[in-house]
Formats: sequence, structure tokens, C-alpha cells
Amino acid sequence: MKQTTFASVAWDKKGKITRRERFLAEMDAVIPWSRLLALVEPHYPKAGSGTQPKPMEQMLRIYFMQNWFVSFCNCCPIPSANRVSDRIN
Repeated sequence: MKQTTFASVAWDKKGKITRRERFLAEMDAVIPWSRLLALVEPHYPKAGSGTQPKPMEQMLRIYFMQNWFVSFCNCCPIPSANRVSDRIN
């Protein structure tokens, strides 16, 4: 059972949908997660006696979000004056 906090009660009553919630809802609507999970499952590492792998669905969602972020950054580049270089001269 999940314990309810005062902050969560206040947030639940607010009723405003955040950009994050809207993005995740759109992601759920666009991607057929069950079909994708079925394709990846045979190749995903199984839990054994070593380090436990992260849940497959969580890793797939992270993978898609990383790719969308990179695609967005490539589509909407930041002007070079504001960009921080990761190269050492």
C-alpha cells in the first residue's frame, strides 16, 4: 500500500496536467508497448545470480526518450554562442 502525503493530496486536487504527464500519455498512445516488449523479450538478459537487470519496459521507455531528445536537439539546434563545448582545446 502506498502512503499518501499532504503534498500528493494537494497535487492530486490541483487538476492541472503537466507537460511531462502529457508527453508520457502521448508516448503511450503512439507506441505499441506490448508488441515491442514481445519482440525484445527473447533477447533481454534474464535475472540470474549476478547483477539484476532493470525491468525491460523501463529500459525501453528510457531508450525511446533518449532518442527523441537527441532527435529534437538535432532538429532545433542551440545557437553556438550559447552552446557549451565538450571538447578540450
